[in-house]
Amino acid sequence: MPNSALFDEAARWLDRAAAIATSAPTPLRARELATWRGIDCAEAGDIEGFRRHFQAAIALAADQGKPAQRCETWCNFAVQAARLGVSMDDASLITEAEQAALEVQG
Repeated sequence: MPNSALFDEAARWLDRAAAIATSAPTPLRARELATWRGIDCAEAGDIEGFRRHFQAAIALAADQGKPAQRCETWCNFAVQAARLGVSMDDASLITEAEQAALEVQG
């Protein structure tokens, strides 16, 4: 069982980082925050939050038109989806991880 106090603390730090980042916003900061929020949700077992934040990060990476950032975001998604899928015995997440890995190859 995940330690909810630890994830709550991580969410508070991410909120602080977001407040600072919005004072001087950049697409890179927005994508990184969405990625870290997705990772935090994955660690907490929040599948919907994980998907929502990573969808935002992936959209931002695509909008930026930078292949390295796109690949990095898909890789992070694939790793987290595979880990979460195995830990929760969720075949759909494992399939999403495989599809994300294929996106990186493509």
